Amino acid sequence: MAEYVAQKAQANAPDFVGKGTATDADKTKADRQARRAAYENLSKQIKAYAVKWYAIDDTVQQAYDKETDHSRNAQRQADWQANWQKKVDAILQQHGWK
Repeated sequence: MAEYVAQKAQANAPDFVGKGTATDADKTKADRQARRAAYENLSKQIKAYAVKWYAIDDTVQQAYDKETDHSRNAQRQADWQANWQKKVDAILQQHGWK
């Protein structure tokens, strides 16, 4: 399941673009400031996406554990094995992923 969620994370990843501006009169300083701002902007976007991915992955694991009693209920375990992709897709859709 984790591999499937990872594939979906890659498929749903936005186009990350770091943006930064600077107004220093010294062109070298302004360039450095703009690159730093772009790096910080890009880092925030990536971190936010990682947090979302982790939340989705955690929700999938919690649903699995709850529904299978941490793999101790054989009947529910068999149901998960037969229907895991549909169950995971429903969770992904709740979080806005396709």
